[in-house]
Amino acid sequence: MAAFVSADWAGNMTDIDMFSIHPNGIFVDGTGEYWIEDGKFSWNTRTDSTEEYVMLYTGSITESQQIPNVHTVLMHNVLFDGTVFPENVSCKVKVVNIEPTLPVETTVLAGESQSLMFNLTTGMKLTNVHLSTIAPFPVEIEPNSVTEIPAMGFWSFEVTVSVPSETPSGTYSVDVLLTPDEVPSDSHIPLPISVNVLTVKMTDVKLDIGKVHFPGELAQLHILLAHEGTLINVTDFDQVTLWYKKVDGTYHSVNLNASIEPIDLGFYGVSFEVPVEAVSCALVVGVETYVEEMNAVCKGVSMVSFDVSSLLSSWNAWLEAVVEDVAVIRTDVGIVRLNLSSLNATIVTLQENIATIDTEIGVMNSTLEAIGLKITSIEGSTARIETTLTSLNGTIVNIEGNVATVETEIGTVKAKVEAVPSGVSGIWLAVAFSLISLVASVWVVILLSLKKQARKQSKE
Repeated sequence: MAAFVSADWAGNMTDIDMFSIHPNGIFVDGTGEYWIEDGKFSWNTRTDSTEEYVMLYTGSITESQQIPNVHTVLMHNVLFDGTVFPENVSCKVKVVNIEPTLPVETTVLAGESQSLMFNLTTGMKLTNVHLSTIAPFPVEIEPNSVTEIPAMGFWSFEVTVSVPSETPSGTYSVDVLLTPDEVPSDSHIPLPISVNVLTVKMTDVKLDIGKVHFPGELAQLHILLAHEGTLINVTDFDQVTLWYKKVDGTYHSVNLNASIEPIDLGFYGVSFEVPVEAVSCALVVGVETYVEEMNAVCKGVSMVSFDVSSLLSSWNAWLEAVVEDVAVIRTDVGIVRLNLSSLNATIVTLQENIATIDTEIGVMNSTLEAIGLKITSIEGSTARIETTLTSLNGTIVNIEGNVATVETEIGTVKAKVEAVPSGVSGIWLAVAFSLISLVASVWVVILLSLKKQARKQSKE
């Protein structure tokens, strides 16, 4: 950030004047003001000892010039002690460093403030250090002065930039000036800060979720973002939160930020599962993000709520299909998708091609095809039936062509024989059908015999 070059010698009457030259050729510091006349000089050093120093100015001389990094130091031996010849002179560079690295860049919203912490270390003792600023808006420094920072010492201070709300967006220069006694009275050590001022654009946040959903439903929130009628994209959302109320009256929240998916320009979708224990829900969406195309921060917030219906049966629910662990259900309010594990669904009755299903949130119906009913094995006259919801056993009571009628504890169903795995042969099925037919024939013979005996007894 800044540097001092010092020269040190042994002779008490020796004196060396020093000059610091900026890379553009301008003298920025020097100690040659004690000239008397005709090559005569009075003895004087800034340290009042056998050491002299000059500062290297690291700031720019003009606004368009970049901060330079090559400097020149001249030394002029104006007095010589004469005790030792030649007399050795040693030189050192003592650096004043500051973190963060300069120039500092920061972004501030119009109408807000930004604080920056600086940590200064120095290889040279600095005394009566004072900080001041040149800025287009208010800047506070705390602390703004210190009596002494010893060599190899440390000092921290905080700079707070406050940008008025009416400030147009753009980049502004804030100069913090560090002026210890060791710096020439007409100079300073610069601490440049570049402030990028952003304006705030209010963003319209429109939400759509529907009026009614069910516990365990896989729902989707749609978000539309616009500014003054123009759709805008944002890189991130400040918050997307699902709030829900339980039966006991307590409120709970779920963060849905990780579920946001872009659909189109300014259009987003958020998939989530309605909590099983929820009795009412609300979604809160907040946006606060920098939009590069507008060089502004877009801010907006919106909320939408929906009812949670606890009874599927009141909505004429029909199970249309089961995809993996998701039930696709048609209701009076439209198609809904529910998590099967949340439903805890069980089949309570089977009648021909219709299944009645009981769930945690009510009763619904389904076709056997929708629940994937099929015969998976046959042992004797017993058939093993599998569905996407449960498994059960039944007794084969009839086979017509390739359709078997199976009687179970919850009703009678018909299923195609071709649904049986290939390991079960058609011959076995024929034998099973023959056994069923044989049993039926025996019952017919018995019934005819009983009727014949009854007629004979009536005649006697």
